[in-house]
Amino acid sequence: MWRIDERLFLLNLAPRFQEALARGVISPSQAFEMSRLADHGHQEAVTRLSTKSFSPEDCRVLAKVHQGNTQVNLEKIDLIVKHLNLIKKAMLESASRQEAARLAQGGEA
Repeated sequence: MWRIDERLFLLNLAPRFQEALARGVISPSQAFEMSRLADHGHQEAVTRLSTKSFSPEDCRVLAKVHQGNTQVNLEKIDLIVKHLNLIKKAMLESASRQEAARLAQGGEA
């Protein structure tokens, strides 16, 4: 019976995510957890985190957390994204410095 409920929940997915599921871009577990968020806007907000970054268990946790205060959760997500961008920038700068040092020494890859 739970399989039927799970499949019915998938009808709540935004069309874009139904297509992503059909193409294998997102897993059935990810799609199911996203479909539990009835609002397509909420699904969109969660997808930037869930499609490639988290396991199905992480998606279940995100779905539970998202049931709380939406504005607070969105602010937290924005803060996480900001910090991830800072980490990405630092990593790119480090890689650039390493490449410059390698070139300065006349080395090749």
